[in-house]
Amino acid sequence: MDGLHQTLTRIKNSNSYWVLFLGASGLEMIGVSGPSSVHEGETITLTCRYDLGRDAIYSMKWYKNKEEIYRYVPTDNPEYKTFPLPGIEIDSTSTRPNQLVMRITGPLASGQYKCEITVETPSFVTLHRSHNLTVVAPPKLAPKITGIDSNYRIGDQVEVFCTSKDSKPAASLNWRINGKPASRRDLVPEKITLNESSGLETSQLGLRFTAAASHFNNGELRLICGAEIEGVWKTHVEGVALGGGTRTEADVAARSGLQEAKSTRDLTRPNHLLVRNRGELR
Repeated sequence: MDGLHQTLTRIKNSNSYWVLFLGASGLEMIGVSGPSSVHEGETITLTCRYDLGRDAIYSMKWYKNKEEIYRYVPTDNPEYKTFPLPGIEIDSTSTRPNQLVMRITGPLASGQYKCEITVETPSFVTLHRSHNLTVVAPPKLAPKITGIDSNYRIGDQVEVFCTSKDSKPAASLNWRINGKPASRRDLVPEKITLNESSGLETSQLGLRFTAAASHFNNGELRLICGAEIEGVWKTHVEGVALGGGTRTEADVAARSGLQEAKSTRDLTRPNHLLVRNRGELR
């Protein structure tokens, strides 16, 4: 039966087993309630809901992942004890055994929070329930497009990358070409990296295709990278390159040298490349 622990004591007597059910009217864990996502700087409360029945509490503990952060033992002196952990500050004044009050100080607060109760003898049962919490930290900077040239012609290879740095969770990225969603076959698989010291994540999505006449509108190739953390933050950055038409043999030779140089340095030039940022916090 979910939430109801029954201790089975087997007493062996010759060839048979006698089964004794204990604690049927004892401790029952109902669950842990609280927000599932929070922002840095918020103060939140996690509530452990249970029914002791005829039992009495021996100890009540809170854990983040596998690390203990709060302990209540009625027979101890003092009865309460807190354990510091990066990302959270427990409010010892407001916290009660069944209500954990804490201030979120950073992304490292993300994780699984567990309420664990042990009751007194004779049953001495230990039960727990958990709750997942995610700290949402939008990027402080707009996403950045790299690798774009100031000019493209039909037949040129376009290879660009969009990077959104330092957020929690990682921003979801997408590409649009002249207002139309980029084909999945033109996308370079998204890469997400974690900064273990800060708990923040960086996402990067590439776009690779051969420029065609349909990619140009009034002589412009417009690339838009959208970044979003669903329900929290949304923005996009826009890169516009000039071009259209086909290249001469001289153009091809010159571009070959350009691509070679591009492998060692970023050729994006603000005076040739129009980049617009539009963002909003929801």
